[in-house]
Amino acid sequence: YRGVDYLHLQLDDVEDAPLSEHLPQAFDFVQRCARGDGRLLVHCVMGKSRSVSVVLAWLMYSQRMSLLDAFELVGSK
Repeated sequence: YRGVDYLHLQLDDVEDAPLSEHLPQAFDFVQRCARGDGRLLVHCVMGKSRSVSVVLAWLMYSQRMSLLDAFELVGSK
C-alpha cells in the first residue's frame, strides 16, 4: 500500500522465542510512527501474545509505566 510502512519481525511462535532481541528495532519503529503522527497496528500471525508483549514493553520503556499500569491500559483499549 502507498504510504504504509511495515516492520516484520521474523520470530517463531514458540514460548522461548527471543523476543527481547527484536525490541530495539520495534521500539524505533513505534517511535517513528508516534513522531510522524502516524497510526500503528501491532499484530502477530497467531494472535497469541507477542504483539501485546511488544506493546507492553514499549509502554514500559517509553512511558516509564509499570507492567501493571501498562497491562491495565492495554486491557482498557
